[in-house]
Formats: sequence, structure tokens, C-alpha cells
Amino acid sequence: MLAGCGGGGNGGGTSKDETGQPTMQTPDLPDSDTIYRTSTVADLEALGARKLTESDFRSEIVGKRLRNVGGVNSGATPDGQGWLWTFRPDGTVHSRSAKGRFESEGGWESNLDWWFANGQQCQRGSDDEIGCRTVYELNGVYRWSDGENPDNLTGWSVGEAAWDAGALLYDGETLTARNVAAMRLDFPEGTSNVIDPVEFSMRRTKDGEYVVMLDGLEHTFTRDQRTSWGLDANYIQEHDDDPDEHDMSVSFWSTSHEELDAGHSRGEHFAVFKAARDAEFHEHGTNPELRTFVVIGNPTLDFSRMNGMTATYQGGFAAMELLTKSFDDFDWNSDDRVRLRSREGITLTANFADSTISGNITGFRDEDANVSYDGTLTIPATSFTADGFSGDFAFSSDDPDNAVTASYDASFWGPDANAVVGTISVLNATAEATEPNGQSYAGIGWFGVGKQE
Repeated sequence: MLAGCGGGGNGGGTSKDETGQPTMQTPDLPDSDTIYRTSTVADLEALGARKLTESDFRSEIVGKRLRNVGGVNSGATPDGQGWLWTFRPDGTVHSRSAKGRFESEGGWESNLDWWFANGQQCQRGSDDEIGCRTVYELNGVYRWSDGENPDNLTGWSVGEAAWDAGALLYDGETLTARNVAAMRLDFPEGTSNVIDPVEFSMRRTKDGEYVVMLDGLEHTFTRDQRTSWGLDANYIQEHDDDPDEHDMSVSFWSTSHEELDAGHSRGEHFAVFKAARDAEFHEHGTNPELRTFVVIGNPTLDFSRMNGMTATYQGGFAAMELLTKSFDDFDWNSDDRVRLRSREGITLTANFADSTISGNITGFRDEDANVSYDGTLTIPATSFTADGFSGDFAFSSDDPDNAVTASYDASFWGPDANAVVGTISVLNATAEATEPNGQSYAGIGWFGVGKQE
């Protein structure tokens, strides 16, 4: 787990298992199977259930990911049995079968309207019929009364589902990158430069394959194309007779195959990847090479649960990969590439009353030269929304030879703004070690830090 990027903040009484997933069951209360088998409101109340008010419903359920529990397959499995719900702050509820996103894959999905009226949660069905039901909670399990016979309970028995990025992928969700930094490395022209963000999405199949789309090109990575560092599809050997094919690779920066195969990503609400295509050694496709850092996962959709507090985010990790902007014969093992890393060097303050964030990233080191890089990237007071925040860093250094011109594009992640993670685009950078050679750099990177509890 990235230092300072822990999950957390899942509400009162919620504990976590060894993967960081929410575990809401309390041993001295009825278990989920008992609650699931209860069929009447009177019997459920006799077990100790409480009726949810609108305020309870919005604080405990809205914005969270729910899964059916008790008497059914409630875990993340290759078959992905069960239903998933998310009551969104905008008044819509998204539900789907975890077997697949489409009926052709054995599943379904729907988007309907919901609201609260007279102490009940109401919902407009696909047939435009309105149904209202009372909601009850017992030991982390939620039950709904029957709209037609309010003394009975519906068959819905749900609890909070795994909420981290790995669980979303495991359940077959297609995750689209929310924050992207992109650049081109042009070998024929001998240049590198930052470009506008491109599209990236990822989906995991029930067979453990990854369907990745990068800038319009989609590829399904088989298990044979897994590597210790991520995914690699080198089409030189596989498709050397097809001029329309490209190569693609995805390196994992915040999780691993073992974790994703187990249905989680260390409890983190986000996942960071470095994705590339059309590498310089590839004889097909289009130059120049595309290189990106991307962030996917479970973004914060609503800040009302933060109650106007001020939160500190401290520790974390940041990385920048800088490539010389002009070259004759690019050499990966020379000063043509500079890799800067910051560990535990991020401090951010988010004010949820006026929706602003500020702070800095410092403590960088040159990983290859094993020397410190004197410089601080500062995020000035910046307004944020549920869509994230972006702007230009201010750079300061005691070394006159060091200079960085860069921008950030970031988001809050998790139901309680548990982390801040984003990408870095470096338009120009210099360093003392390379200044005598007159080199300047362009590059991409990312940063992530968790909320202090």
C-alpha cells in the first residue's frame, strides 16, 4: 500500500479485513444469512433492526456500492454472481448483475430514478411504475419492505460491497481514466513533447484477461501476456504480417496481478497505470510512441459527507519520468531519461467548506543518479468539484539550474474523499546534472496521497 494512501473513513462501526475491504458484521448480532431469511418487518424489528430516516439513507447508502448478501453468493467470484447497486447523489440508482454488463453475457443493467418521501425510499421502475418502501438496517445488512404488502420484506438483502479499484475491475466494471497525462516520443524526428490527454479504459473479464483501450486502440491482454510488472503485447512477433496492428503495454504502479486476481487493490479506491503503445522498436503502427500515466477507480461523487471539514493529506508518493526534448539517438540508459521520485513528500490541505485545496510535493530524488533533486512543486489554492481539479504548479528551488514547468490534473477518490491522486504533465524541466549539456526535458508523472484520520 502506498504510504499515506490508505483507504479508511467507511463510517462508524465499519472494520476492514486484511485486504482493506469493509467488514460490517458484528459477532453478537444476527448474521447475514439469518437476516436474509427473515420475511416480515415485525420479525426483523424483533431481531433489533432500525428504520432508516432520509438522513440515515443518504449518509449510509448514497454514493456507496451495494451487493446482495445472505443466502446468495455475495463475494467476488469468477462467475460474478449477484447484483450490484449504487444510489447516486444525483437521484439515479444504477443496478446490474455482476455476471456481465450485457444480457448476452448473462447479465443486465439499468438506471432508474429514486427519491425519499414520507419516510420511504421511492423508485420509478422501468415500466414507469412508482414504488415506495421503508428501509431497515441490522448488522450492516439493509432490507426493504414490500411496496404492496408493507408488513412483509422484499427479497432484497444488501450490504456494502468492496469499494476499491480492484474490486470494481474484478466485478467486470469498465473503468475509464479520470486523470491522464500523455506525451509523444518521436524517434524519427528526435523529439519528445507533452500532448493533450487521450482516452483510456480497462475491463477485466471473468477469465482474468484485461480489455484495454488506449487512444482508440483496444487490445485484450491474455494471461500469457502478463509480466511481473504488468501487461505486454509485443506485436512484432505475433502480428508481423499485419501492418494495421500495434503494440501496447501497461505497467502496474499501485497494485499487482496477485491482488487483482484476489478481487482487490490493497483497499485503495484508485489504481495507477503507465500505458504505452507504438514503441520505437515496433515495425508497424504509427510513430511517434505514445506514453501515458492514467488513474482509474472509485472517485468521490459527493462531498456532503465531509460536513465542511478541513482535511490534511500527507505522505504518499510522486513520480515523474522526464525525456530529453531533442536527441539524435535516444539512449534509455543515459541522461536522455531522468526519473524523479518523492516518497512521503506530499502535504495537501483540502477545505470542504469553500471547496479549495493547496499544498506541495517535495523531497524528489533522481532514481538513476541516486542523488536528491532540489525542488518543490506547489499547488496554489485551487477550487475543486466532484469532477476534480487542475492547474499549474509553482516551482521553487535553491538550485538556480533546476527548473520545472508543469501542470496537475487530479481527483478525490473514495466515498469520503479518502485520497487525492492525479497526474503530472511536465512541459519543460532542467537539472544541475544535465544543464552543462544543454538538455531540457518533457515528461509525465503522477502523485497520490491518503487522508490523515
